[in-house]
This record gives sequence, C-alpha cells and structure tokens, in this order.
Amino acid sequence: MSDDAQPTAPAPVPGAAPWPGVTPITPVDVKAWLKIPADDTDDDQILQSICDAVMVWVSALPYVAGLDHEFDWPADVRQGAVQLAARWYRRRLSPSGIDAITDAGAVYVARSDPEISQLLHLDNWAYPRIG
Repeated sequence: MSDDAQPTAPAPVPGAAPWPGVTPITPVDVKAWLKIPADDTDDDQILQSICDAVMVWVSALPYVAGLDHEFDWPADVRQGAVQLAARWYRRRLSPSGIDAITDAGAVYVARSDPEISQLLHLDNWAYPRIG
C-alpha cells in the first residue's frame, strides 16, 4: 500500500452497531418517528439499509467518535440518528431535490436540518476543538 492510500473500512454487518455497547437504530425506530404503522413492512429492507448507513456515518462524527464505546449513545445522538435516517428515507423520493410542485412553484428539500445538526453536534452546534 502506498503512503497516500487510505485504509478501507470493513463492510458493516446489517443491523449491527459499529461499537459493542451501542444499540443500533432500527426500522422500527424510524417508522415510529415517521408515524408509519409498525406492521407496514413494505420498506423494511430499505429502512434497514438506511439505518446501517446512518450508524456508520454517525459513528464517524468527531463528537460521537470521542464517546466511550462501551456504552450506548446519549439520547441526543440516538434521536439525531433516528431523525437523520427518517430524513434519508424521505429524501429517496426526491432525488432531484424537489419535494413537491404547487401552484406557487416547486418546493425544494431543505439543504440541512438544524435540529439534526443540534442533536449530532454538527456545524454551529459542534463543541470547540483545538488541533
């Protein structure tokens, strides 16, 4: 491997948390947030894939990566992960960024969600770091 090459991360195991003490978010969590009936299993495979991706993505965030890996995520991070998964699930229906078309014109998907940023300690909500 050359000096520039980046190591590749192992492929995530579906439904598994990246750390031993972390309870993974599940399609049930996301459906509860979106008020989708629990017995509606049509998109469970898609939701599981999204949940797996969110777990990996959130685990790599600086604030989350600095947490003790033997314990579950704090409530704010867990809720942020669920809301992010719900956002990604809904976003799949608007690949061009247009959420709806009304008499007034196109309604675009918001670029970011300040509540998710706050819960996951991103952007203006990130704790100051040195170095």
